[in-house]
Amino acid sequence: MERYKIITWVIAFLLVIFVFYFLTKLIYTNWHEIQTFDWHIDYLMLSLSLIILSMSFILLAFGWHLILRTLNAVTNPIECLRIYMISQLARYIPGKVFMFVGRLIMAEQLGVTKTLSSVSVLFEAIVSTSGVFIAMLIMYSLASDMQIAWIHPWKIGILFGVGLAVLNPKLITILINKTYKLRYKCSPDITIPKFRYYKTMVLCLYYTFLWMLMGLAFYMLVYSLIGRLAPSKFVFELACIFLFSWLAGFLCYIAPGGIGVREAVMTLSLKDFFPLPLVSIIVVVSRIWFILGELIGLAIVYLMPKSLSRTESRK
Repeated sequence: MERYKIITWVIAFLLVIFVFYFLTKLIYTNWHEIQTFDWHIDYLMLSLSLIILSMSFILLAFGWHLILRTLNAVTNPIECLRIYMISQLARYIPGKVFMFVGRLIMAEQLGVTKTLSSVSVLFEAIVSTSGVFIAMLIMYSLASDMQIAWIHPWKIGILFGVGLAVLNPKLITILINKTYKLRYKCSPDITIPKFRYYKTMVLCLYYTFLWMLMGLAFYMLVYSLIGRLAPSKFVFELACIFLFSWLAGFLCYIAPGGIGVREAVMTLSLKDFFPLPLVSIIVVVSRIWFILGELIGLAIVYLMPKSLSRTESRK
């Protein structure tokens, strides 16, 4: 097990080094072209993109609170937001497991058992990922100039079908129980409440809206940097690329925070729209932008009143 962890860390480290070495070399080689580009940074658009991104992170955190309520756990929403936002920072540790473990430990302090909170995390992963699939299909359908080899209609259609299928409450229950048993070598000692399909669909649409919002924020970021080269007709294309690159980073287990994988996918996708030197700048800035959005969201949550609706958690 220790050897596996060491190998995972080494692969993750090499992956990050390789991608950022490539991007750095690309920027260095084309520095003259980058320097002479007619930059007109739109600071208002840049600020708006950061605000929308930060609010999206906060609403994602609130989604976890809604899921806990669906599972009959009564918790303080502000405390849930704080726990979620803090635990998300642990995604930058290879393996991503610390992100979930940290949330379970902190949730236990609210009176939510580790079993219940781990089930809520699995539930969130299923519903949120389904939301990404649906958001990608919507963005792809609205895009007018999407010509990227690996983002193909039938692939998006399959993802959409999978997203709808796994929202079936019975299938969600089976997936949670199987995953829990595989991860913890035992079955959950709680009964997952029965709920109708439309309730999971409402939760999924909530996440779909948030992912589309984050895609819009990414377009605003790109527009704030290169303006005229990112006309409004590229909104859905760029949003879809952002979601696809995020999904690739999320599914890559060994990449901490999707670093390296997300940048690689984004670079290969954006090069069909913009000159490669500009793409390298966009990709690097987008990573800084993403981290800043998380930190701003965390700061906002911590500035909220500590007890807006203090309730005792129910195990």
